[in-house]
Formats: sequence, structure tokens, C-alpha cells
Amino acid sequence: MNIDRVVFCVDNNPSYFMFWNNYSYIWKDYFNINPTLFFIGSKRDLDASIDQTAGDVFRLENIEEIADPSPNWLVTWSLFWGASQFPDDTCFLSGIDQVPLSDYYVQQCKNFNSEDYIVFFADAYEGYSLNTLGYWNTSTNLMYPSSHHLSKGKNFKKIYDIEDDWADEANKVFKSRDNFYLNNIYYPQSKLWGLDECYSSWILSLYPEQSKIKYLNEFRRNHVKKRIDLNAYNYKSVISQIRNGDVLEVTFKKNLGIHEHFKEILNSIYPSLN
Repeated sequence: MNIDRVVFCVDNNPSYFMFWNNYSYIWKDYFNINPTLFFIGSKRDLDASIDQTAGDVFRLENIEEIADPSPNWLVTWSLFWGASQFPDDTCFLSGIDQVPLSDYYVQQCKNFNSEDYIVFFADAYEGYSLNTLGYWNTSTNLMYPSSHHLSKGKNFKKIYDIEDDWADEANKVFKSRDNFYLNNIYYPQSKLWGLDECYSSWILSLYPEQSKIKYLNEFRRNHVKKRIDLNAYNYKSVISQIRNGDVLEVTFKKNLGIHEHFKEILNSIYPSLN
């Protein structure tokens, strides 16, 4: 498979939407992959916040009666619903704050066929105890991050039995929340954050055609060793490390004043974006 789209999600949280505005161009210009964003919120917020020229941008309504104020679990579930809207495109799910520095995953995708569904980070939550983060509870006790899933849109739709209508799909997933003990007495602060990973992991683990799902251990074996977390204090030394080493990805920490250095960092990594 070749990746056709990298799918992101965001709302009007300024700690996140700025990432799309600054580096959606990277996927398009450096990797020749169509960046695709699903924005949860009003048209007014979308128009005020989001650069709509670098890729495909779609707006979905926030469903107030089942949403959380912040962070909103509906935002991250829109990754899966969004991928299902492109049945013939190979879609790669990514966090909005993850900047690729290598075509490693682009090349890895070529090892799979169009009927496969790939979970690159199947090992990311290995060793977690029950109730970790307030949502380590499924009938199979298997959990996978929502990032770095890859498949044709039609496979997302089939595996998760995704509804055509966004509101119908959101309400369906919302009704599953009691299966995962979210917002429980141990972790009341979690609200429904993590419902996307709970639900997707649960469905994947019980999917009858397991031969179609490829669970890879890329996270601990490879990715986490070659990922760099940037903050306002280390960014200059990290840029040097990026230029001299084998780094797969930069993740921007959303604190410690990193935003004021954001463009400088990006321009240093991808100078032709200037």
C-alpha cells in the first residue's frame, strides 16, 4: 500500500490547531501525501483558526450532550470516522503534534496489501496495569493508541461498523463507555478522555477476521528510541541532534513556552518552508 491521506483531528484549542497551520504543508510538500483534517466545532471557529489551503479540511459538529468540555473525546474519535469517509484511499492516522522527520512509515506501508489493517504501535501500552490512566479496562485487556493506524477507508468502516452519519456514530461509541469504567471513582478527572482508544481497541481485539489485522511492535522496538520530545529548553540542541542522527519524529510539548519557538524550530528542520 501507498499512503494517500494522513488524517488529523482538532478543535479550536490553540495548543493544538497551530500545529496543523504550520506543518500540514510538510506532508504535502515533502512526502506527497494529502493532509486531511477533521475539525470539531462551529464554522466560525474553523474559519478563525484553521488554514484551509494546505490540505482537505472538514468540519463536524460538536455534539454537546455527549461531549466533554476539554479534552473532548469526540475530537479523537473523528480520526476513525474520518478515515472511513474515503473508502478507496489508504489512510494513516496521526496525532496533530507529531512531525515526521523520516519516510520510514511511508516505506513500511509498502509491505502490506489493500485488505490489511495495520496497528503500528500494538506494543505501546504493554505492561500497563488495570485502571492505568482511568481507561485500561476492556473485555480483552488489550489497548492500542489511536495514532499510527493504517488501512483503506473501507476497512475502517467495516471493522468498526461505522455509521454514515457523524452524530449516529458518535452516539454509538458514547453508549459503549460503561464497558471501560470511564469517569470512575479512581480517575474522575479522566471524564471520557480515552474512549476512542478503549472502543477501537475493544473492537479490534474481538474482530473475527484477525488475519486481516497486523499488530506490529514498532513503538518500543523502534519508534520511541528515535522520537524526540521538544520543549523550550532543549530545542536548539535537539535541532543539532536531528541533523546528525536517525530521528523518526519530533513531538512538540505543549507547555514550557514552546509555542514562541515553534516556527524557528520548524524552519530549522525544514528550511525550504521559509
